[in-house]
Formats: sequence, structure tokens, C-alpha cells
Amino acid sequence: MPTREVESVHTATYQFSDILGASPALRQAINFARRASRMASRIVILGESGTGKELFAQAIHNAGNEPDRPFVGISCAAIPNNLIEAELFGYEEGAFTGARKGGQKGRLEAANGGTLFLDEVNSLPLAVQAKLLRVLQEMTFSPLGSNHLVRLDVRVIAAGNTNLADEVQAGTFRSDLYYRLNVLEIELPPLRERKGDVELLAKTFWRKLCARMNLPMVTVEPAVLEMLNAYSWPGNVRELQNVCERALVLSDGASIRLDCLPRHITGKNVTVLAAGQPEVALGHASMDDLCENMVRKTLEAAGGNISKASETLGIARTTLYRKMKKYGLGQ
Repeated sequence: MPTREVESVHTATYQFSDILGASPALRQAINFARRASRMASRIVILGESGTGKELFAQAIHNAGNEPDRPFVGISCAAIPNNLIEAELFGYEEGAFTGARKGGQKGRLEAANGGTLFLDEVNSLPLAVQAKLLRVLQEMTFSPLGSNHLVRLDVRVIAAGNTNLADEVQAGTFRSDLYYRLNVLEIELPPLRERKGDVELLAKTFWRKLCARMNLPMVTVEPAVLEMLNAYSWPGNVRELQNVCERALVLSDGASIRLDCLPRHITGKNVTVLAAGQPEVALGHASMDDLCENMVRKTLEAAGGNISKASETLGIARTTLYRKMKKYGLGQ
């Protein structure tokens, strides 16, 4: 049963000024998005995961004529197929087994008067695609279990991490919905095609992280930047941001060195970071607290196995031993 209040899902906090980069492909996408923001036309944003599709959607909303109106997002891939209709359209009390007392407003109604952002729209089941098409045609809908028609005045921005035209050809996405949504199309370039932007983004991430933790700006070894520029970034900007945060936590707080980068980037031992690597929330903790926490949790997850822990962290065994000694771990 859906339990989250739809109004708290998203607020549009990003502006076009928050989109960093000087590559021609990115600047072209930004310029087109700025023009699109002045119109109420529906938009499809295409790009690989981590390229900033939601950032663009929020910037378009905030640059429009009514930035104070609601911006509501839904990750179509994150919600189980049997719940997606209830999340989108809402429901009346008793509409189905487990329905919340009093019912629940759907994302469509919560976004009324503003913008609805459908992330990973290509993940919608075909049956839900048909219902969404009807809503976009008539601009009315009824919550599940209700005969009451809700009239809509909403701008729809849809995003996909695959080419929707290919999905149409494959029969997994309705062609009529595709043409209904795709009035304007913005394609975001992957980070591997924005090599000149990697250094700018990395330094910006480190500057913001240091400011957040009340640290002086770290220095960065030239070899680190060379490695970052040489890497292909399959996870795009999101992966770069995570790598920068991780490198800062594993640094001494003064300098980002090669041994702060994961091995799948430095190439010293080509491995992919383990899916179970512990996450560390920065909050207001000190650098030493964060690093100690990460090392301790990784050692615990590895059962004290130094080789496994160092591989998970993406650092050399000698570096791990040095940090263990510093924090009094494993003694």
C-alpha cells in the first residue's frame, strides 16, 4: 500500500545556474531547455542514468512563468507495478485491500497547477501507459475507487534512460503516448563526452563538501585529475560525485591523492566496488570520524579480512593498515 505523502516527494530547488559544464553538447542542451521553459509544452528529457535529468526538469520548472507552483516527481522504476496506479492517480478509502483510511491524493492531483516529472517513464507498465495517455488527452482523471472527475492543469516533463523511440519499436512503449509526451526533446550528453567538464565538476564537489564540513579546501594531486579525466564514467555525474565524496573521506583532510581513488578508476587492480560497501552520511561529523566509521564498517562487513576490506574500499592494503593503526582498529 502506498504510504508516502505525495506533496513531500520533491521540491524544485535547482536552477540553470546549478548545471555546471562548458562542453558544447551540454551548453546546447541548456540553451534549448531555457527556451523550452518559457512554453507550457510537454518535454521528454533523454539521457543515461546520472546525467542530471531531474536537475534539468527542476531548472525548467523554476525558469518558467510560475516557479512557485508545485513540482512533483515520481520515479516510475522505483514503485512496484501493482502500486504505480495508486501513486499516480490516488485512491478513495476502500478502493482496494490495504487502502489507507481516508484515501490518498495521487501525484497527478498534487502537481495540479504546476509540473509533474515522470522519471524513467519507460518503466511504466503498458496498462498504466494507456491510462496516462487518456489523462493527457482529456486532462481529467478519476482517483481509484471514485467517480469524481479531477480536472488537470499540469505540465508534464518525462525522462527516460533509454531511447524511447527504440522502446516504441520494441513494443514496450506506446507510440501514441510517445508522440503525446514528446513535443520537445532534450538529450543530455554522458559525462564521457564532456571530458573538459570532469575537472570542473570534481573541484566543485570537493569545494562544496569541504565547506559543508568546515574544512579548508583540499589540494588535489595532478595525477588524480589525470585519472578522473581518463575514466569513462558509466555512472556519469552521479558516479563522479560519489567518488569525490569517498575520496575526501579517505583523504587526510588536506590532500586528495591517488590512493584515495577506487581501484577501478586508477587501474591498479581493476575491480568494481562491492555493492555492499557501507554508505557514510556526511552530516556534521569530522573527517576523522567519517573515515574511521567507513573503515570500521568495511572491516566488520569483511569479517576482518584485510584483503577483502581493502578491495571493497578500493585502497591499497598498506593504506588500510595505516588507517587501522591511526584509529586503533583491529588491535
